[in-house]
Amino acid sequence: DGVTINRGSGYFNRRAVVVYVLKKYKSTDMLSRETALYECRGIHKSLLTKLIKDSNEVPELQFLDKSRIPYHELPGMFAAGTTGLYFIITIEEPVNLVYNAAEWES
Repeated sequence: DGVTINRGSGYFNRRAVVVYVLKKYKSTDMLSRETALYECRGIHKSLLTKLIKDSNEVPELQFLDKSRIPYHELPGMFAAGTTGLYFIITIEEPVNLVYNAAEWES
C-alpha cells in the first residue's frame, strides 16, 4: 500500500516499510525483558546507520526518505514472549503522471 504525493518537483509514490526487531525473554523476569529490549535498541541503531550509509551508495536505496524514521518500542509482552521495537522507513519513488490522451481514446 502507498500514496501518491506531489513534492513540488513532481509526483512520487510513497511506500512505508515496517521493520520489527524482536527478542524472546523469560516472561517472569523483568531484567531479562530489559536486557532483550536493550539488545533490540542496539540492533535498531546498527540497522539505521547501515541503511543511511547505503542509501548514498546503493542505487536501489536512493529514494529512501531519511528525514524522518519513526520507531516505537513494544509495551509489555508481544508475540509469544518477545519484546522489542519496530520502525518505519519510507521510500518515495518518482512516478510519471503526464496525461496521455491516446490512453483514453475508444
